[in-house]
Amino acid sequence: RDIMLLHFQGKLDYDDQLTQYIPEFPYEGITIRHLLNHRSGLSRYEVLADEQWPDRCVPLRNEDVIKLYGEHLPDPYNQPDITFHYTNVNYVLLASVIERITGQHFEDFMQENLFAPLEMDHSYIYSLRDVDRLKTYVDTDVQGHDMLRKGARRAQDDYLNGVVGDKVMYSTVDDLYKFHLALQYNTFLPDSIQREAFVPGSPLWKKGENYGFGWRMSNKHPKVRYHF
Repeated sequence: RDIMLLHFQGKLDYDDQLTQYIPEFPYEGITIRHLLNHRSGLSRYEVLADEQWPDRCVPLRNEDVIKLYGEHLPDPYNQPDITFHYTNVNYVLLASVIERITGQHFEDFMQENLFAPLEMDHSYIYSLRDVDRLKTYVDTDVQGHDMLRKGARRAQDDYLNGVVGDKVMYSTVDDLYKFHLALQYNTFLPDSIQREAFVPGSPLWKKGENYGFGWRMSNKHPKVRYHF
């Protein structure tokens, strides 16, 4: 919804080249639409980081991800717009596009433009931007746990949690219901803009499933929009 808001405001076009906003990114032919539809062909940033980030106690951030791709040039899975391939780096780069256009940190942009207007008062993007070295655990009211043979163990923080756009949003059932109402009644974006999120972005694949702008859909249940 954040990218769609910038489109609605006339600040970007879905068919703009990614390098228009991140000129140092070393892969040509990728558009904003390719990222939204997971059709960029880029390989996973998590694999690249696991191989090349030197200290797992130091948070990785979006600008670091961009630099790693520039320095190491990992082979893409395929050329842009060849096929759908769900890869988190697509939405990491979209968050970076937002930061480059607005001059705001992604978490601040989300607070100002999504959470506050919809009165999602208990929602936020977990941020490590001012953290030099990780604490042991995620500094939030809700703690995840890992299931081990001896039982549940409080999950430790991870250096990848410094990357935003693909994860680390915290919310509540009540706040997500407010978001649902905003989608259902077009109170955040007009229907003419919002309906674009539900346009299939790929030729049919995986037994009639498809993917729009951040939403999965199925031919079997054409009115259902979902995500895992």
